[in-house]
Amino acid sequence: ASFPTALTFDTNSRDVCSAKRGRTNTPLQALDTLNDPIFVEAAGGLAIRMMQHTHAEQGRAVYGFRCAVTRLPSQQDTQKLLILYRNARMRFEDKPALANSLLKQCNIQPFENKIIDTAAWVVVANVILNMDETVTKG
Repeated sequence: ASFPTALTFDTNSRDVCSAKRGRTNTPLQALDTLNDPIFVEAAGGLAIRMMQHTHAEQGRAVYGFRCAVTRLPSQQDTQKLLILYRNARMRFEDKPALANSLLKQCNIQPFENKIIDTAAWVVVANVILNMDETVTKG
């Protein structure tokens, strides 16, 4: 039996070996990458990696994008990610319980005890992992 989310991403049943899988893009894939606990935890892991890489906001955004898509982001991509980070950070500053809740869902500890920053980077990482280019690259 396959993992239920894997079926949404066109994986085989694992009964038969396959060298290549089909590429489709459905709304269910977006819902899974945004909400499935595995993808939420993956976003948490990517956020921690981004924060460990550098303390510079732009460096973190570029690194996270590059990890997921294997290319450097355009300046426009980077600016959009930084705007997303700053907006998420402001939201979590107003609602720190929401930031704590997100980190618990991700099953991660805040990086350097910075709960608000870590939660904001999780939001950015979740968007990066949900980009069409990330999901369907190959």
